[in-house]
Formats: sequence, C-alpha cells, structure tokens
Amino acid sequence: AYASVLAPLFAEPGLRFLDPLPRVVRTVRALSWAWGVRRRRLRVAVVDFPGVATAPEFGIIAAAFRAQGHDATVATPADTSFDGEHLRVHGTPVDVVLRRFLLRDLRARPGACQAILDAYRARRVCLVNPLRTGLLHNKATFALLHDPAFPLDDDERRLVSRHVPVTLLLDDATREAIRRRREDWVVKPVDAHGGEGVVLGWRVSEAGWDAALSRPGVFVAQARVSAPVAHFHDARDGATHPRVVDTGPFLARGRLAGFLCRLAEGEIANVSAGGASMVPVFEAVR
Repeated sequence: AYASVLAPLFAEPGLRFLDPLPRVVRTVRALSWAWGVRRRRLRVAVVDFPGVATAPEFGIIAAAFRAQGHDATVATPADTSFDGEHLRVHGTPVDVVLRRFLLRDLRARPGACQAILDAYRARRVCLVNPLRTGLLHNKATFALLHDPAFPLDDDERRLVSRHVPVTLLLDDATREAIRRRREDWVVKPVDAHGGEGVVLGWRVSEAGWDAALSRPGVFVAQARVSAPVAHFHDARDGATHPRVVDTGPFLARGRLAGFLCRLAEGEIANVSAGGASMVPVFEAVR
C-alpha cells in the first residue's frame, strides 16, 4: 500500500510500476463472489486494533476498493456489531472484512472481536484472511518442510532446499546442536511479526545467545543466509549507502501481483522493527 502512494514520485518514462492493489481488489471481488456475496458493489471493512504500526496503509487499501467502485471503510473491532443477519460497522452492514488483526491479538482480546466471530461462524460475512490462515503464518511450517518424514516428492524437496533456509523447531536436542554455533543461526518466535523476538546469533554475545535459547515459548532456529545488498541514494543526507534488499513477491491467487520490497539499514528488513523502508518496484517496458 505504501509503495502505491510512493510510486508516482519515482515514475520515469519506460518504467511501469508493479502495483499489487488493483489485483488484490479484483481477487477479493472474486473470492467474495465464490463465497456467496452477490452484490456488485461490495461493502468492505479493513479491521485491526487501534495503534498498530501498519495503520496508515489501511486507508490506502480502502481507497483502492473505492477506486474500483466499492464501498470501503477502516474500522476497529470495537466499531462492529452483529444482529444475527448483518455484521455492521458503525451501524452500516458490510459484506467483507479484511482481517488485519493477528490471531494472538484475538486470543488476548476475544471479547473485542465477538461480533466478527459470531458473524463468521454464522456465515454472514466473508472474512478475508480467515482464521485458518494462521497456520501459514506460523514459522514452524518451515521446520516441517525440512522434516524428512514430511511427504514431499523429490522435486518439492529440491525446491525447499533451494528457497527455504534450513529450519529447526527449537527443542532440547536442537538447542545443544546450535548453542556453540551462534554465528550460523537465527532464532525466531514461531508466532510473532515485525521482527519481534528475532535474535541474530552473530550479533549477540555468548551470554546473550544462551539467554535467547532459554526463553520460554515456542521458537525455531534458521540457518544464516547472506542477504542481498545494493547501494541506494538516501535523500536525508544526499549520500549513497548499502542497504539490504528484501524483494518479496506478492501473490494473488497464485499469480504475481507485485512486490513487497523493503530496503533495510540493518539485517532485519522489517518496517515495524524500524530501520527499513518500503519502496515501489518498477519493470522496464519497451
């Protein structure tokens, strides 16, 4: 969403911005139709708890829906109610909720989301990012992919080996295996975001590494991978600096829709964690 706003500032002849938002809107339109919403003009609510770091992008997403002829608003769970027939935001019915709040926030404050949960259970609202997608956000999935017992064929295993860093679910055995090799490993909570709780072994002391491995909770260890680095101009000081480039492809229904590209001053490329910028990605056109 941020990149969509920034793109016009960098537009040049011969370049085309790969904007994911139009395809996202079309995808939500198709999904909601398949789910059972028969309104041509969707009523959409982008919902998250107040005060989150990504809040500024919600208005951009809502504007993208309005640009394609739909009604869209930004709301918090407290703004919703359910009358048994319609989920409402500030009293107005909505057909689609784009769930931005995390499952851990839902578990911490289930009462605040009760109206959405009730409407979801009653199949009276199309919930984009349904609750079962939490499985895809859990980093233990990467450890599962590297488990020899997991049913993958040879081509799939080669694909995992090429694209997914070696990942281990942290238990007593794996703790001891990586304890003396901190230069080669990263430890991450399985169910966190925004760089929260990530410890880079080569950036901490032995005591700090031992503390990271001893924390309560569920964690994975991932093998260190060299991040791509390129040089970019920084308007703040007029100089050129090296930046870690995280060019994450953005997929909509399995098709490339654009990129979630971040440039990081440090080694954790996350906007919420600080020290990273989201930037637009262009392709050359003839």
